[in-house]
Amino acid sequence: METIELRRPLLVNGKKLTELPCDMDAIGPDEFIRAEALANAKRNNEGSPSSMSEIDYGFHIYLGFEGIMAADQSIDIADLERIRGVDLVRIAGIGRFFALGADGDSTESDSDEPSESTATSTTAAPSK
Repeated sequence: METIELRRPLLVNGKKLTELPCDMDAIGPDEFIRAEALANAKRNNEGSPSSMSEIDYGFHIYLGFEGIMAADQSIDIADLERIRGVDLVRIAGIGRFFALGADGDSTESDSDEPSESTATSTTAAPSK
């Protein structure tokens, strides 16, 4: 779970929030499908659909929203749709990384270890 620090506080249930919890690990099929449906509904009213999830910014935003709602069930979609500016871009980035399977926990390779070599050449020598 991560915490998103907001540049602009969000008023939720009479309380000003300066950060939002986000649990993308809690996203399951229902949340994934709901994010897609919400993005599609917005597109049908205001624009054309994107055929590639890699560049589907609306889908990324709603995936991020689903992660936030999974972490704090007192926050609903109407609250999150009031987010603006850089805060919205951050949430879209979280949704995008999730959709692409990039969880941010990449393991670093140990550069002190030699890479594995093959005993024989795998490239044929040019014939003369």
